[in-house]
Amino acid sequence: DYFCSFLRDILFFLKKISLYLRNQGFYLHFLSFFRENLPDFLYLIYGNRLTYFSFFHQARIQAVAEIVQPIHQQLMVVPGQSKIEKIFSHPQALAQGKKFIDKHYPEAQIEVTASTAYAARFIAEHPDQPYAAIAPRSSAEEYGLELIAEDIQEMEANFTRFWVLGAEKSSIPLKAQTEKMTLALTLPDNLPGALYKALSTFAWRGIDLTKIESRPLKTALGEYFFIIDVDYSDKELVHFARQELAVIGIQHKILGTYPIFTITDLEKESQ
Repeated sequence: DYFCSFLRDILFFLKKISLYLRNQGFYLHFLSFFRENLPDFLYLIYGNRLTYFSFFHQARIQAVAEIVQPIHQQLMVVPGQSKIEKIFSHPQALAQGKKFIDKHYPEAQIEVTASTAYAARFIAEHPDQPYAAIAPRSSAEEYGLELIAEDIQEMEANFTRFWVLGAEKSSIPLKAQTEKMTLALTLPDNLPGALYKALSTFAWRGIDLTKIESRPLKTALGEYFFIIDVDYSDKELVHFARQELAVIGIQHKILGTYPIFTITDLEKESQ
């Protein structure tokens, strides 16, 4: 997966600030590098969280933090390589660096890989070939590659988000920006305008909803559950909104109340 490269960056950073990973007896498939040491905390790609919704039912687990990670793409080669005929990377990284590639390497062939980390490893394994890779800086360090262009992504404000899942709250020595609550809503079949009414319990109180997602319940055609992210800065108001949900017959489950941390480049360099 593309984001696993950046997940490695986050895990490396958190390890340096003493968030140690130990055995808890379960893991997610994209954390294959933890097969020998399964973690106390799981790092879940934010956009994939609904895929693993059942995980909240199968284990005593909740969202305990959200980590925002800046993404910087680097162009790297085997040391001493000056000729570039092929550039390897994940489709998203290639798209982020398209303007740079078109300007500086218009004749280079583009080769798609499963992840940025794989692209870096592949060119390291073929040092005699005129290859380059787009990947995070950590991949260059891991595979002994040389950076020939830095921060080639088109957008400066380029971020991805991860959920930290755990059985209990974690201590992360970063400054939290704000706090969220994530709820899973199951709407009753016989309540007209059920979703509107559910969202209204927050709207008329002036509670900001930062995200809403839906997925089929897999019980009957046309039945869905919804996951919403709620601004949790006013805890009392959110409590009253949840009470109103219960009164109008809308079931909900708290998937976590958690702080949001942003890893800055300055913080990474200082550790």
